[in-house]
Amino acid sequence: MARNKSEESCGTKSHVAMGLCPICQQENGEVILDARLQDSLCRHVMTPDVCDECKEKYLSKGVLLLAPKSCRAIVLKDEAFREMINIPIPKGKVCFVKEPAMDILMTMIPKDNEASSTEDEPCST
Repeated sequence: MARNKSEESCGTKSHVAMGLCPICQQENGEVILDARLQDSLCRHVMTPDVCDECKEKYLSKGVLLLAPKSCRAIVLKDEAFREMINIPIPKGKVCFVKEPAMDILMTMIPKDNEASSTEDEPCST
């Protein structure tokens, strides 16, 4: 069974795909093209671009940390980001992290607060 929209819609591949918000996994309005015009993309592909609704709901108060390889994502409140990450908050409020760092962050989340996991899922198939 598919665990996210990019897995659900990967029947026939194309050279065009719709981008998905890394937080809610809904279309974010981004259109992705394979520059080689090969049928290599699924219908939906996870991108680092957050949809407007999630920007307002989550990024107004926090920073999205995204592990690109697995597409795992977590939002830290601004204060927690400053304390834990110890770098200035990025302008777009999206920060890429390596997989080992995401592993550590994910262990800090109480299991009852964890939303649907995207662990071990590819960004697109």
